[in-house]
Amino acid sequence: KKSTGEIDLQLTLIVPEPEYVRASWSIKEAVDRYMEPFLQQFPVQFNVNSQVLYLTNLHIPSALDGHGALEVGPSELGTALNKMESLLSSQSSSNPALNLIVYIPPIQRIPLTISGSATNSFLLPRWGGVHIYNYVDSGLENIRFPTEVEVDMKRVSGIWLGQLRSLLGVREAEKKRV
Repeated sequence: KKSTGEIDLQLTLIVPEPEYVRASWSIKEAVDRYMEPFLQQFPVQFNVNSQVLYLTNLHIPSALDGHGALEVGPSELGTALNKMESLLSSQSSSNPALNLIVYIPPIQRIPLTISGSATNSFLLPRWGGVHIYNYVDSGLENIRFPTEVEVDMKRVSGIWLGQLRSLLGVREAEKKRV
């Protein structure tokens, strides 16, 4: 889309199984503390919106069968996002938009990891980024359901800021100055 001097930034928490995982996030505080100082450095206006989607799953073909830990490739996740894009908040403006998503995997696929990613995240150029948020590192045998999960917004915001730098081309600009 043509730039209008504004960018819509949609922040989404996806919780596919709220009956097992009661997830919460301090999104307003995270935006105010971590995101706004970065966004204010740009000569465009960012319109930041947030939402939580329940009972929505990334449809990853390799995750449909079986249980336990699973490692997936970014291409599988890109395909899964294409299928759920219509569920994300519809864009009601003519501004270009970026999406940043935190996805809490279903309990039968914890931990869900992304091959080759140190942050368990991936980017889709000109669309946005996704972070898979595993609330446990291994087996669920010691967890009682439903479980309360408070998303670590400092960690997530750090990942989102890195994704925004890549999506907005900040790294390239910094390299040119050197």
